[in-house]
Amino acid sequence: QLINTQIADSNLNHANLEGTGLEQEKDSQSQRVIKPVMAESSGTEPLTTDLDLQSAPLPKTILANQNSLVLPEQREPFVESNQPEIESSQLTADNNITEPNSITEPNNSGEPSSSDEPNNDKPNNSVEPEKTEFTAEESPIANRQFQAPTAKHLRQGELVLDGRQRFFFTSNSTSADGTPFFISAGARFGVTNNLELALAIQAVDSGSFDPLDFDSSVVSPNNYDIALELKQRIWKNSSNTQALSGVVSASGLRRKFVFSRNGTTSEVDGDGIVPALQLPFTIAVGNRLDLTVAPTVAFFQEDSAVFVPRTPIANPGSFGTTVGLTGAVSYRLGSRLLLWGNAFVPFTGNNSVNRSTGLPAKTVAFNSGIRYLVNPRLGLDVFATNTFGTLGPLALTADREELGLGVGLVAMPDFAPGNRNYPNNFREQSNQPDTQFTTDGLGFFDGGTVPDGKVLIHFQGGSQGVLTALRFGLIKDLEILAYLDYISGTVDESEQGFGVKLRLLNQAEGLPFTASAAVTFGLTNQTFVNFFNNNRDEFSNQGLNKGVPFLLAGEEGEVGKLFVATLSFPVQYQLNDQIAFWFTPIAGFAQRKGLEIGGFSLGGSVEVIQDVSVLAEIGANFFR
Repeated sequence: QLINTQIADSNLNHANLEGTGLEQEKDSQSQRVIKPVMAESSGTEPLTTDLDLQSAPLPKTILANQNSLVLPEQREPFVESNQPEIESSQLTADNNITEPNSITEPNNSGEPSSSDEPNNDKPNNSVEPEKTEFTAEESPIANRQFQAPTAKHLRQGELVLDGRQRFFFTSNSTSADGTPFFISAGARFGVTNNLELALAIQAVDSGSFDPLDFDSSVVSPNNYDIALELKQRIWKNSSNTQALSGVVSASGLRRKFVFSRNGTTSEVDGDGIVPALQLPFTIAVGNRLDLTVAPTVAFFQEDSAVFVPRTPIANPGSFGTTVGLTGAVSYRLGSRLLLWGNAFVPFTGNNSVNRSTGLPAKTVAFNSGIRYLVNPRLGLDVFATNTFGTLGPLALTADREELGLGVGLVAMPDFAPGNRNYPNNFREQSNQPDTQFTTDGLGFFDGGTVPDGKVLIHFQGGSQGVLTALRFGLIKDLEILAYLDYISGTVDESEQGFGVKLRLLNQAEGLPFTASAAVTFGLTNQTFVNFFNNNRDEFSNQGLNKGVPFLLAGEEGEVGKLFVATLSFPVQYQLNDQIAFWFTPIAGFAQRKGLEIGGFSLGGSVEVIQDVSVLAEIGANFFR
């Protein structure tokens, strides 16, 4: 029977048994089982044989060449197991993949399930086809992390990074005094299969709410919030379609508010820890729909709801303990596209401010959008919102009048052990190497992304100054970057900031062209007062000192240090190995100014000799 299995067809005739676990060992528990499969012949069933290479006698020709035998290479990142091989349809905790319509946990008891044990009473005369594609619903980011807490949990060792930026469409009365940028970055980690830990840093608007005839603002750099969240599973039903969890979160950092009226300025401190409690109950309905309802209570201070202040007027009202109900829904439209939304409805207390009266008020805090899965470990969110934050008590506060547009990314990087159980593509059940990146034009807004784990450095110098950028491939199709442009003279401003770029299409994978979406968020230095006042001599006239901008230092509008942001969609087309073209639409936003840049750049390059290209690029701006 051993001869009939045709070991040569199983790649064992050139295998090396050394170091593979197939050589004779004293511990019988370490034995590995190989299941060679005969090629099908017409009119017959394929023959399979469970072969224990340590106990079965091998032909002398194989034993004589034992040192030259090599096993087929194990596929990464799925774990190697000493258990008998199981069918792909029986994948369980060992690869951390769950049913899309259930709320499940892996078997961590250490005891093999009935499906893991071989059945020696039944002949194994049929083989199910091997699963070769990874479906979207198997990914954690297809079922979780839609801002509002749910009873679905990450597994132990899994890590999800989350970055979001909100652009608020402010009215004319507030746009001159505030920035429309609300940015957050955070991480969520599966401590155990039933316990999650989340942390986020959130920056809020440093501008005005304009209640009554007061001007109020948050004093930068005191406009940053740190939020911490713990989520513990309490219960789940036997069919794994319903679950209940408990969530404890808290926000805390220095918060300082400034109020001015008739030339008089006063400051109010809003320091203190703000806790919140939620009890999300989640139901999975079929393969596509998840519903969550969560009783919610936030213990706001009497004089502020995190970064929403009480105004210094007679009978100013209060915020205090706010009780309400949070609801969330997600629906999978197709293989990669999901709809999601959540809302917090307060019943008692206040989570906003009434602009017309300046008094604390209630409002429904909501987020609603779509998520596109670029790959099983990377998702893009686009959503409408009126909330001021993503995590913790800040996410329960909102603006009653203004609406914002949000963009967000969720990613599962390789450095977290649990994330390696998921491939970086939908085509196969294993990771695939990334394609070569593109370097188009004179900036870092090219169409592609830096490959996973690689670093790319930009350094340019000239009469204008020094332009630098550091780009890092976090995972396939996603890069993060930091940049510093230090400009000579006292007319044009310097800028320092961070950014992310997401590759949406990849020509190297058979698509018509390569396309990405990029967002940057930066801070200018003092010479930006020239641009802000439309006067090239304003910096010199005010006698300001010129410094090197650093984003985390915060804005200082009175001396020209203000936030700027860009949104671009670079597209690149590779005609052949020597010729490429690119087109990059871009929009630029300036704090207290709004949209200041709206245009594009267009260019091409030709390789004249190996590794040397000539390029040409032009740009056009249709604003200002």
